[in-house]
Amino acid sequence: MSSETGESITHNQQLVALCEANDEFEARMIVAMLADHGIEATTTGEFTAGFRAEAPGEVRVHIYAADLPVAQDLLNKARSQSDSAEDTELDRQSASPPREPVFSSWLLISVVITVIILCLLAMDW
Repeated sequence: MSSETGESITHNQQLVALCEANDEFEARMIVAMLADHGIEATTTGEFTAGFRAEAPGEVRVHIYAADLPVAQDLLNKARSQSDSAEDTELDRQSASPPREPVFSSWLLISVVITVIILCLLAMDW
């Protein structure tokens, strides 16, 4: 196996699965985050994860067993920050009043003007 950086992971240390990502992109983000903290990681399943829509696969992120506690803590912190950011965005969206589509306003105005013009023309005839 090789890590994201291309270095070979040796067989004298046990690899364990840290997590399953929804797709290769998410797995690569996790591997990069771990690498930023000095934890070597690799992925498996990226070739089959998007192979068939009917049977999606999971991409697993593997690390050395010795790094598991620190990696789990980092992953939990990253996920809680992500959830917090999503909640903030949802709060911001729900706080703003819903906007009426501009197209429907202009359509209504044009219909009213057309009716007025037709009424004025009908009065002259």
